[in-house]
Amino acid sequence: MAGGGSPYTFFEGSGMWVSGVFIAASIMFGFGPIIQLIGLIHAGILKGIFRIIALIAAIVFIGATAIPSGWGLYGVALAVLVLYIPIGNTFWRDYF
Repeated sequence: MAGGGSPYTFFEGSGMWVSGVFIAASIMFGFGPIIQLIGLIHAGILKGIFRIIALIAAIVFIGATAIPSGWGLYGVALAVLVLYIPIGNTFWRDYF
């Protein structure tokens, strides 16, 4: 570590604050895609079954961050792909 200290010492000394901040930040970060998705649905850009698929992927995006192993990162990556592929497909189809 560049600072010369142990990361374990930092996390042990911080107690529940670190876990609480990470959980709160993950939830708040997850609201971004949901708000973006709602805007796209209201604007009429995302239609049909893609609305439901994207909403489920946005919810999985939030939940996958709570998985304590490395599999959570794979869940987040997969959820983002499922979320943004229909949005990208709609933009590509309608505007290009």
